[in-house]
Amino acid sequence: MKPKILAATMVFLLLTGYAWSQTQNPPPPNPSPPPANQPSTPKPQQPATNPRQNDQRQLEQVMFLFGKVVMDDGSAIPEPVPVELICNGHIRMRVFSHSKGDFSLELGSRQTGAMFDASMSGSGGGIFNSRSSSPWDGGFGGGDYNAALGRVDLTGCELRASLPGFQSSSISLGFRRVFDRPDVGAIVLRRLGKVDGTTVSFNSLAAPEKAKKSYEKALNELSKKNPDRLKAAKELENAVKEYPAYATAWNLLGKARLAMQDKAGAKQAFEKSVSADSKYIDPYLSLAALEMDRGNWAEILKLTTQVQQLNPYVTHSHFLAAVANFQLGQLILAEKSLHEVENSSDAQRYPMTHYLRGAILANRGDFVSAASEFRRFLQTKPDSTLSADVNKALAEWEQRGYIKREISQVKE
Repeated sequence: MKPKILAATMVFLLLTGYAWSQTQNPPPPNPSPPPANQPSTPKPQQPATNPRQNDQRQLEQVMFLFGKVVMDDGSAIPEPVPVELICNGHIRMRVFSHSKGDFSLELGSRQTGAMFDASMSGSGGGIFNSRSSSPWDGGFGGGDYNAALGRVDLTGCELRASLPGFQSSSISLGFRRVFDRPDVGAIVLRRLGKVDGTTVSFNSLAAPEKAKKSYEKALNELSKKNPDRLKAAKELENAVKEYPAYATAWNLLGKARLAMQDKAGAKQAFEKSVSADSKYIDPYLSLAALEMDRGNWAEILKLTTQVQQLNPYVTHSHFLAAVANFQLGQLILAEKSLHEVENSSDAQRYPMTHYLRGAILANRGDFVSAASEFRRFLQTKPDSTLSADVNKALAEWEQRGYIKREISQVKE
């Protein structure tokens, strides 16, 4: 008789699968005190520094880079575009361009600027990450940063825009100093063939100035650490009243309402966004998130199929389709969607694919392969609320003889 397979709420998959941050390095242990029979070595007296010197040292530890995202055909960038700092194949920082395509990164400081997170959907949490994490928190894996000299080895690092349906050029960085020219140039986006839908709405270009100002006020408010979402929602309501075809404003209004637990109002706004621009992908994904809360797997498949018809390069739609197919017991289709996620450039953002694949393999009785996937999941997402259940299943399989106990090799 097969052991009971894990059955976890897939709402969690949506909320944790799309974006996850690197775990920070633990602080070094406190130094041991000197033995009682040995006098401690007195520390040499440090010369006093004035606030101006401290400010100067703070400045020397920060490096700024800026550039621009442009379309290859010369058309305008209608909305913020995500720009990623990628080092040795790993995303170390993600910021968003301004409406005209300009972007900037602050390296060497934990106090980076606010970051718009268009991926947030579903109930709970806010719609913005108030702070983007510094790449120095997790290290570049070979990169060398010298705060005293204000230089950094960014060999193996590049800047690239991330917009489904578009191919991005990249900018290699290499070795840089604080006082090097900060302008890194332009990242060029080229639309891929057979793509009708995008994650930006080009209707935004036609919005009147008054509507744009209301939208920007809402965007600025939601970018704050403690945003007043009601205030932002009112600005967005003004924007769509002025320009009913403002699909981006409708979508953002839906996210603001969702963050205030107004699911009915959020759904209405997302549907208005779809009506305003049927080729704008974000509201479809937002509606799928609402259906995830209700466990309406058939509707999620309908929405993700629409997204994939518009734009087959949207990784998140494949992930949601995998979850829905898994819940409906359509394991072959779930595997097909997982394959699309795992072979995308965004694969590292979806550690939950290991959990799903492990559950599929376990349902087929392949516990050895399932255990391998579950262990990879535990390695990539050790703080998951599913970790206890996964460990319990692995222990049960070991006890029943389905898998061998994994013995870790500890180096002396």
